[in-house]
Amino acid sequence: MHIALTSGEARYLTETGKNIVKNEDLLKAPIQFVNELLQLQDHFSSLLTTAFDNDREFKKLFQHDFETFLNSNRQSPEFLAHYMDDILRSGLKCVSDAEMDDKLDNVMVLFRCLHEKDVFEKYFKQYLAKRLLLDKSSSDDVEKALLAKLKTECGCQFTQKLENMFRDKELWLNLANSFRDWLEGPQWQKLTPDISVRVLTAGVWPTVQCTLVVLPPELAMAYDVFTAFYTEKHTGRKLTINTLLGNADIKATFYPPPKSLQSNYENGPGPSNAGGEPKEINPENKILQVTTHQMIILLQFNYHKVISCQQLLDNLKIPEKELKRCLYSLALSKSSQRILTRKGSKGRDMIDMSDEFVVNDNFQSKLTRVKVKMVSGKVESEPEIKETRQKVEDDRKLEVEAAIVRTMKTRKRLSHNDLVTEVTEQLRHRFIPSPTIIKQRIEMLIEREFLQRDEQDHRSYSYMA
Repeated sequence: MHIALTSGEARYLTETGKNIVKNEDLLKAPIQFVNELLQLQDHFSSLLTTAFDNDREFKKLFQHDFETFLNSNRQSPEFLAHYMDDILRSGLKCVSDAEMDDKLDNVMVLFRCLHEKDVFEKYFKQYLAKRLLLDKSSSDDVEKALLAKLKTECGCQFTQKLENMFRDKELWLNLANSFRDWLEGPQWQKLTPDISVRVLTAGVWPTVQCTLVVLPPELAMAYDVFTAFYTEKHTGRKLTINTLLGNADIKATFYPPPKSLQSNYENGPGPSNAGGEPKEINPENKILQVTTHQMIILLQFNYHKVISCQQLLDNLKIPEKELKRCLYSLALSKSSQRILTRKGSKGRDMIDMSDEFVVNDNFQSKLTRVKVKMVSGKVESEPEIKETRQKVEDDRKLEVEAAIVRTMKTRKRLSHNDLVTEVTEQLRHRFIPSPTIIKQRIEMLIEREFLQRDEQDHRSYSYMA
């Protein structure tokens, strides 16, 4: 009876789990996807305790089945990282510290079931970088508590770069205070605009390298002043500006035309005042919260009434894909944040290089501070998934080679099967390498003369000092 009941519950678990990881709607909603898995996990954890008295066999069966269907969806690591990002941003403000800790523990149960923890790490690092750089984290204490749990689970190598990102944050906060004190010297006047620079250690952060864009004169001057301060304080270091993850607050004044006038621009016309004198409308003064690239684009309209996408590309050197994302967010996204207007092309949802843009002087908002959100998907597109996967595969080759060298340096001589077993065991906490990949990396190390085949047994290898 006990065996029959256990196998019946296992079948229910497997069927329910497969329905979750293959549900098309849930694949478009990572937060709900993970929530469904957490509810299923909670149900069976309670069942294990109340009905099966923490029976070892049932627990082992439960763990095996959960791992099987969770890892059958290759996006599970990405979705779990996205879920963690969501709770670390929102902070679940209505819960106590103890409840938050329990929430993190439940998520860690899912994390333990992942086979591709290195894929999770890749996404988690990207989300953490954005939280720290954009000040979106709800609590550094909660962040560090989660890092401690990951460190306990996977070792210090897994969290080393993540911990260094927090170290950089502490350093840039101290650097900002020093910069303010330095600017108070008699040789400097007050900087306009006021800037805050985050100095990141190269190789620690997962930021994408951005081609150097053409900065507006006032911003270029502020950056040169900071560079002078930093090189004076740290001799021999070199700064390279990365504008991809920056943000800015800019003051904008909109001058709505009289209501009786018509506009040929998309989203332009307001209600007409036919039959009477044109009614003047007071200027709208707003503070726009935008990305650095959006700011650079908007400042161009201080010098040009109309400007095309191609002209912006030529003048600013912002990568084309990024430029179009910025323009889409400023001109074609929510009506509440359409700062620009595209001339003509009404109804078309794509941006061409020939499209021309003007300031939307009809822009209105009840808010004084208007946040313009960048258009981005909740999950990666297919090309982005392939690119991330390729980066992971490249990293895995290096990790497999390093594990082989470490093992052979210690053991000096091993058979092929024993070497595969030991390397797999070493890397299990990050990913499970296939025997084929291990064999390929062994061949590469033989070619580079780190290893050599045993002369009497070609299925064995010796380490070459």
